[in-house]
Amino acid sequence: MGWERRRGGRMYFYRSVRRGDRITRRYFGRGPVAEQAAKVVELTRQERLEQQQRERAAQQSDAMLVAELDEYLQAHQFVERVVLLVAGLHRHDRGTWRLRRNVGPKARRQTVPRRT
Repeated sequence: MGWERRRGGRMYFYRSVRRGDRITRRYFGRGPVAEQAAKVVELTRQERLEQQQRERAAQQSDAMLVAELDEYLQAHQFVERVVLLVAGLHRHDRGTWRLRRNVGPKARRQTVPRRT
């Protein structure tokens, strides 16, 4: 795609375009029309590169936000686990949080001294 040297060293502008599975070349010549076409192609290419750079920057920014959110979520889950454990709950079979059975002053067996 672009300028090619042909016919005695002269420069001619061609543009390659994909249509389905085939690539066709369009001839623009070497005059003012070819120069305008080359400028349009170059501007289009520059716009596409700038758009790609903006998208990459947005993806990096999103990745940083996701990383910060993951850190916050992990810290929140840790604090949540600590609070629930201190409150006397446990996770049954890695599922929901439940109160432990037989825990607490009433549930503990009172040892009564035996008479002998």
